[in-house]
Amino acid sequence: QKANTAMSKGGKHKPKHKHRHGHGHKQQKKQDLRQQQQHSVQNQSKAKHRKQQKMLLRKMKWQKQHHQTRPAAADMTADTNPLTTTSASSIADNNPLLEERRSLPIWQHRRDLLACIRQHRCLVLISSTGSGKSTQVPQFLLEAASGSKQTRVAITQPRRIAAISLAQRVALEANNGPLGSFVGYKVRFEECVKPGTALTFLTDGMLLRESLLDPQLTRYTHIVLDEAHERSLATDLLFGVVKLAMHKRPELRVVVMSATLDPEPFCRFFPGSKLVYLTGRQYPIELMSVDRPVSDYVSAALVAVLQLHRSRPLKPTHDILVFLTGEDDIAELRHLLRQASQELRGNGGLLPLPLYAALPASLQLKALAPLDQTEGPARKVILATNLAESSLTIPGVRCVVDCGRAKVRSAPTSAAGSWIERLSVERISQAQAWQRAGRAARQAPGCCHRLYTNAELLEQMPEQPVPELLRASLGTALLSLLGVGAKQPAEFPLLDPLPPAGVSAGLAMLKQLGAAELTTTVSSSLNSGWRLTPIGKDMLALPLEPRMARVLLEAAKPQLSCLAEVIKIVSLLSVDHLFYVPPNRREAAQAAWQPYESSHGDLFFLLNLFNAFQGLTDPAEKARWLKRHFISLRALTTCLQVRKQLRSLCRSLGLEIRSCQNRPEPIVEAFLAGFRHSTAALQRSHISAGAGSGSASRGKDRSYLCQDLPQPAFIHPASILFASHPPAVMFLECVHTAKPYMRHVTAIRVEQVHRSKV
Repeated sequence: QKANTAMSKGGKHKPKHKHRHGHGHKQQKKQDLRQQQQHSVQNQSKAKHRKQQKMLLRKMKWQKQHHQTRPAAADMTADTNPLTTTSASSIADNNPLLEERRSLPIWQHRRDLLACIRQHRCLVLISSTGSGKSTQVPQFLLEAASGSKQTRVAITQPRRIAAISLAQRVALEANNGPLGSFVGYKVRFEECVKPGTALTFLTDGMLLRESLLDPQLTRYTHIVLDEAHERSLATDLLFGVVKLAMHKRPELRVVVMSATLDPEPFCRFFPGSKLVYLTGRQYPIELMSVDRPVSDYVSAALVAVLQLHRSRPLKPTHDILVFLTGEDDIAELRHLLRQASQELRGNGGLLPLPLYAALPASLQLKALAPLDQTEGPARKVILATNLAESSLTIPGVRCVVDCGRAKVRSAPTSAAGSWIERLSVERISQAQAWQRAGRAARQAPGCCHRLYTNAELLEQMPEQPVPELLRASLGTALLSLLGVGAKQPAEFPLLDPLPPAGVSAGLAMLKQLGAAELTTTVSSSLNSGWRLTPIGKDMLALPLEPRMARVLLEAAKPQLSCLAEVIKIVSLLSVDHLFYVPPNRREAAQAAWQPYESSHGDLFFLLNLFNAFQGLTDPAEKARWLKRHFISLRALTTCLQVRKQLRSLCRSLGLEIRSCQNRPEPIVEAFLAGFRHSTAALQRSHISAGAGSGSASRGKDRSYLCQDLPQPAFIHPASILFASHPPAVMFLECVHTAKPYMRHVTAIRVEQVHRSKV
């Protein structure tokens, strides 16, 4: 550069090699040749220098985008994914979803959260709905983890649909391979993971089952317990398992997350934990309540929807979300809204769309997708169960109508509570009420119309949901606790102590099933604890509740030899909502099912359907058959996966899968081994009244007496046996709505009712 400058100013160029300049033509020619060579070398040097400058600029730009300044060695180690040896930030920066991630409220607190995670073994994180905690915190954990070890994070969810949908979203954000590689999920009877999966979303029940084989959960370096406020049975048990694992594994890190959680019990349960509050998007919510209590909340919801529709602008982002208790309520309100919509064409129509777990995937997506306005302006009204409280994100919702109720599974407080659970409509908690209201203000200001008074909210609704551990049958929980070595289940560390009556009933049930026994010391006759029997250990290996697991073991006995048929029936029962029947097609569905009905009851109806489907070979014909018989393809696909896994597990236990050629007697005997308390006899007055007059004249209100039910029960209207009323029945579930209804009903002999009592 100096040489070029000197030449441009007219100065003499001094060559690198010393020589004297002559005036002859020959010397001038040599000098020109040397100058040309020197310029060539200089040009090559300049090109190399420019290339180095460009590389340096690119490096500086990359560092600025990723770290602003060059990070310290410790930060570089923490920002490296140990499984892929790739910078976690560089993975994110290559993803088009990065801007969406950065727009989430929790992203602003990323560095503070990373610091807390590094400094504390347990973090209790309270952050409002929509902050992004469920998708972002697991990815933050990878960044905060030490690069010297393989980092694996388990994230639990109460519902399988949440575990799967979150895994799909995070896999897109991580941009590090397809679902099942870097990010995967595990739900009952379905896994999408590999040995090197770093982030695993799984249901709380799945992680609990893993703890039976690995009580210290050594597969994972971090465990995230999400939606902790729901206090499911498996989540509460996991708290105890994780606490014991932390005692033995100082390196284990735990994060407890919720949007509406009372953090004090959790902070006491995990001493030394760090409590962090993070605010989300603060959009205002207009709250409206009724003036006096309503009994018919379906009709009240109709009025509220129509009022909101008339008073709100008709825009694609001003949809309405209605919380109801179940499929029946949703069908009724949908019919009423369709009728009302015909009268609202001038003001824009209403399009009611259902959303619940039994719905086919295509209809679920329709409820979540933006509305097509090409056929004229309309407002989407989403009719949902409590599935929409926390498991799904529904864009475009600005108004919520909350009935304030939900279906809850519980057990009676009597000694029979572990044998017969009931499903009934109950009031939700205050925390759930705020969770539902928050769905209206996730993206903009919204409103919530509550179909209950403020007095009902404060006086009749508990602040937090009642933990499932305090209201459900404890048979499954106690079997799991005995499986992890808790000889005295009542002393196992839990957030709330187990109710003594529930523990006694649950242990009595396991004892009668042959799954558990009391142990005594050699030197004393005093009780030293409970332990699993060989039958109990086999039951624990099956991913079923204790009674159903006992049924499978009984079916494998040589005198019954009906395990092949029982596995088919149990697989169908393990699937939620096998059938999907639109309200206007119920008569067509009844006609399609009629050839497969059995006088023996619902279990044999299911078996006949499965056998008919299994007899088809052409895939296209199978699809048409399912559609004709109103059977959900997704549900049946899950059923086939369940059957495959159960057959594999039974073989691993040494059970022979033999067939009884569909004979009813051995199948009924096998189910009675697990459901001996779930039998009932038709009341004698009804038998006398109907004698000689046929089943049709017996009336629709024929009730049955069951020793373990506090009041008479009735056959559910959806049962095959609803109109026949056999003298004695076995049922698998009791549902309490207007009155107690028995579901999954099978006809048995009267003497079997007496023999099945203990």
